[in-house]
Amino acid sequence: MYIPTGQVVMVLVFHLFCLKKQMRHMYKIPAVLLCCLSLAVQAQQSPSLSGTVTDQAGRPLPGAGISMGRRAQAVTDESGRFYVSGMRTGADTLQVSLVGYTTVREPVVFKNGQQQQVQIRLQEAVLQLEGLIVTAQKRAQQARDVPAAVTVLDGKFLQRNNIRDLDVLSGYVPGLNIQVQSTNRPGFVIRGLTSDDASAGSQSRVSVYFNNVPSSRPIGSVFEVYDMAGVEVLKGPQGTLFGKGALAGAVHFIPQRPVARREGMLSAGWGNYGQQVYTAVINTPLYKDKLLIRAAGTFNHRNGYVENTFGGTLNGKHTVAGRISLSYQPSSSTTMDYVANYQEDQAPGTAFISKTYPNQQGVIDPFAFVASLDQGKALSAEKTIQDHILTIRHQFNPQLALTTISAYRNNTGLEHFDGDGAAAKALDVIQDTHAQQFYQEVRLNIKTGEGFNGFGGISYWTEKVHDIYDVTPDERSFVWLRLDKNKMIDPKGNPVLLENMPADPKYGPAAGKLLPVDHRERSISDARNSSLEVFADGTYKLISRLEVSGGLRAVRDMLELQNAVYTSGSPSIVGYLTKNQPGLIYKPRNPVKHSTAYTTLLGRIVFKYALTPTLNIYGGYSKGRRAKVIQFNPDNSATVLAPEILNSFDLGVKGDLGPRFYFDLGIFYSRYNNFQTRSYMADTASGQFLLVMRDGGKARSYGAELALRYAVTRHLQLYGNYAWLHARFDNYDNKGNKQQLAGNHFRLTPDHSFTLGAELSGTLGQRLSGFFRPAYTYRSHMFFEDTNNPGIEQAGYGIANVRIGVAVRKYGLEWSCYMNNIFNQRYLMDAGNSGQTFNIPTFVPGAPRMFGGEVTWRF
Repeated sequence: MYIPTGQVVMVLVFHLFCLKKQMRHMYKIPAVLLCCLSLAVQAQQSPSLSGTVTDQAGRPLPGAGISMGRRAQAVTDESGRFYVSGMRTGADTLQVSLVGYTTVREPVVFKNGQQQQVQIRLQEAVLQLEGLIVTAQKRAQQARDVPAAVTVLDGKFLQRNNIRDLDVLSGYVPGLNIQVQSTNRPGFVIRGLTSDDASAGSQSRVSVYFNNVPSSRPIGSVFEVYDMAGVEVLKGPQGTLFGKGALAGAVHFIPQRPVARREGMLSAGWGNYGQQVYTAVINTPLYKDKLLIRAAGTFNHRNGYVENTFGGTLNGKHTVAGRISLSYQPSSSTTMDYVANYQEDQAPGTAFISKTYPNQQGVIDPFAFVASLDQGKALSAEKTIQDHILTIRHQFNPQLALTTISAYRNNTGLEHFDGDGAAAKALDVIQDTHAQQFYQEVRLNIKTGEGFNGFGGISYWTEKVHDIYDVTPDERSFVWLRLDKNKMIDPKGNPVLLENMPADPKYGPAAGKLLPVDHRERSISDARNSSLEVFADGTYKLISRLEVSGGLRAVRDMLELQNAVYTSGSPSIVGYLTKNQPGLIYKPRNPVKHSTAYTTLLGRIVFKYALTPTLNIYGGYSKGRRAKVIQFNPDNSATVLAPEILNSFDLGVKGDLGPRFYFDLGIFYSRYNNFQTRSYMADTASGQFLLVMRDGGKARSYGAELALRYAVTRHLQLYGNYAWLHARFDNYDNKGNKQQLAGNHFRLTPDHSFTLGAELSGTLGQRLSGFFRPAYTYRSHMFFEDTNNPGIEQAGYGIANVRIGVAVRKYGLEWSCYMNNIFNQRYLMDAGNSGQTFNIPTFVPGAPRMFGGEVTWRF
């Protein structure tokens, strides 16, 4: 067997050079890799077969099963390619199968030492569900064969149902809730665990991946959903598969790869609230089938649906995004993929609306969709994402493949928000964040016949974060939050300004003083977070129907946080009351620094039993961990919260009951120690008026998740999901003491949620076809904070959406119209927020009825 030594050397030299500065102490890695690579040289000169499996349009089909006679041999990779060796000489039958496509059988004859190549095109089945392909275990598999709670929304489904927003997307995944308060502050919630902390030193609970690279910092986690191959959501600890950040699970956005054909798409859409959406995709080979390029871009603008009496609108959208993907295949065994991704958001600000104070129309109701936020059009939520990802994969033989991933990411975020939710300039805040991340992974995939299939490798991730909070209060308004909050705004919604502190001796040095209007505070945090991870995970077939999968990941975390607080303008007078003088919210301090490093071992073990070739039952255990949290106290000392530990047990059954019905049912039980909860703190004794992380002690959750798909006829498909989740804090901690949050619900976690939908299509004469796609999503009551404060909650509600259209199949044209929130359901997107610190919580209303139309041309 020929080994392209030059390519192997190039791969190793390039990626080891990338690791050199950060991993000098890992000098043993090349030796280990070379030992593994030496296995490839031992391939025998037996007959072999390689090829590509595509659909009738030439698009690659990953996850297709390759069999010889009755013996399973291989599964096609993400590019639709396969390679098998060790064939017996003589005649045999090649069988290629994939859910949703008609099985192909072709006779083949193998001669000693012969290397054959084939090209297989599969025809879509007339009445059969589409196959769902998952890459969670670092290889292409059908969803039914993955022994984990995983949901896949493929690109076709996203496109057919016009899914562009993450909060809408989450409704199609049982156990997932995505709250997008703003493009810079999303909240990803899996099975009750929320990941939304935007501070410099925070680490994620939900690992968000883009094209196999972690991107879990909040300012870089809201991706525009366009030209996607699919979105995979794994629930429960996924540390061995997706790294240390996957305590609660992982959400993986997978963009479309270039394909070896010319194709493209143009679409334009318009809707209410001034919405304009334009998307373009072009794909073409540049040099035969060796060098391919795919370019995609989108523009999505919508005015805010909340009017601001000070000017402009709130809760809108303005996104420009583009992506270029290159794929180069110098040989049949080597592929190089490069992806450059860019996204820029310049959205209007978030509508934090008070229920304590009226707006300037005299109304106290978030669902009036009118706010009076004093900074007007200056309120905004802006961010940029820049990604550069290089992936190189070399297949030495059917048993051994090397994958290397190098990625650089640059994020910036600037958000200006009004924390008091009213016309007063009491809590105006600007957060300016810059984050740079580098990621390097070297992974070996190993397969030994039909017995073992797994991977092992090493990864290094590092980030540098610079985070600035600017607070610009007018103390003539802010003072009321310390004296009598009800007097800050008059009945007509206008601010009441107090020029001087009352001349009362109880106010000490502040008594009778003129209150400043030009006091400024700036908190600057700089974080350097790194992790070095060594991992291995695999599946071993114990007997013909029983498999065991397991893995371990050793993580070395290195965290460093520095913070400084400065004031400018006039010294604070109200600061005498908050104990932070000459500051108001923050107590000034020179730079203080704290660092910590520690090692953690994560793991999983799961058994899978095949009840039938298309129906599996599985059960297992996994352990997850969220990193320590560094925080600084007013006295400049540091507090380090212990890592949050999750032990989770899963049991499930999933598969196909015939070609038309698929289901996935799972139950789980999870225990938490050192639960890291956030709380808004207003403590004049300590001088803390901040959102801080605390150790909530012990907690537990358990529940069930169900997903169904059914092809009733060739023109009608039904789908649905349901999740029941009981997530509560324990009554007592490990020492038997009553916990502060005893019995409380996890925030942003409804006990019940479900989605029902249908896809109805049919012909309208000889040239036209039509479709009708309704969907309904329901979430039961939930709290917005772990403290479960009355009023900071949302009652159960449901949202109905629909999309209808017609298409001219011959020309690839489609006209459609949509309506989201058909019945104009009123619901809260968020509640509490910064105002909660001063007992003036704010509320963010969810989107009202949205509608529009779109025309699409695919060529």
